[in-house]
Amino acid sequence: MDAFWAFLTVFTQFDLLLLVGIGTFAGVYVGAIPGLSVTMAVSILISFTFSWDVYPAISLMIGIYMGGVYGGSRTAILLNIPGAPSAIATAMDGYP
Repeated sequence: MDAFWAFLTVFTQFDLLLLVGIGTFAGVYVGAIPGLSVTMAVSILISFTFSWDVYPAISLMIGIYMGGVYGGSRTAILLNIPGAPSAIATAMDGYP
């Protein structure tokens, strides 16, 4: 139970939640563009976050990954063009 409370106190800090929000916002745009994958965005981000502390770097990477998966499925459903490789099945099933 102590580990849960330690996790909760670390990840409810305002700066980390702000980084998750920024990462999600950026990830939606990266994931919606065909040809740019979430893996590419996270691998480029690693070079920027190399000198950061662990928690902000991981928070930003999680935000970009989750936003990119959502952004890829958004274009797959609306335009039948998967923006991310993980949205190929969504394009087949979700496009009307």
